[in-house]
Amino acid sequence: MDHIACINGVLMTIVESGKATLERAILEYYAGNFQDAKKMFEELARKGDSGAQLFLGRMFYHGRGEDKDYTQAVHWIDKSANNGNLKAQTLLGICYRDGKGVDKSYNRARIWFQSAAGKGEPQAISCLAYCYCHGYGVTQNYKKALDLMKEAAEYGNAWAIGSIATYYENGIIVKQDLVEAFKLYEEAADLGDVYSIFSTGRFLLQGWGVDEDIERGKSRVRQAAELGSPEALNLLEKFPELFRE
Repeated sequence: MDHIACINGVLMTIVESGKATLERAILEYYAGNFQDAKKMFEELARKGDSGAQLFLGRMFYHGRGEDKDYTQAVHWIDKSANNGNLKAQTLLGICYRDGKGVDKSYNRARIWFQSAAGKGEPQAISCLAYCYCHGYGVTQNYKKALDLMKEAAEYGNAWAIGSIATYYENGIIVKQDLVEAFKLYEEAADLGDVYSIFSTGRFLLQGWGVDEDIERGKSRVRQAAELGSPEALNLLEKFPELFRE
């Protein structure tokens, strides 16, 4: 999540809850004062504040201030989700999709993604697209996946933009168009999508949809490798001399 989106999410949570104490807890959280934040979140969460429940769940999920505890994370995220918090519904879907704190269930994941996506939650829309793309909890449907990707892309979702690029690269239910694919990969790469950074490198190295630019291509692959791209790391391992600076 980028800085602006993060701040917007915080402000939305504050507005939805209408509680100044939640605002203070959030400020403590982002200041890194996790123990103080946790105490405030716990007090509010027990009173039914969905924003506090979500933040408390996130603290357990990410291990903020203590070890990760997915069971406790799901406990609070579930409460927030059932109180109508769309971001919590999305995160609960991710927990079911990945089997974190609950038994893995693509069907339950899809239900929660669908609930939040139907109310316009951008991450839920992209997660639902992922389900249709891979047939998780639904019958695989590339057309439905693409429609959802386009919807998520309108919100600036980097994964969705990069995935649309993959459709154009491979001609999946659209006419293959490497120029359009490169354009979309660049857009997603600028938003931080690691696979798209790697893909712009691939395209530049081979002159796909763009003029060949070996040095720029190698730079993009190295950048993706530094960010942990398994595809880029594999390429550097196979051809170390090619990518040596």
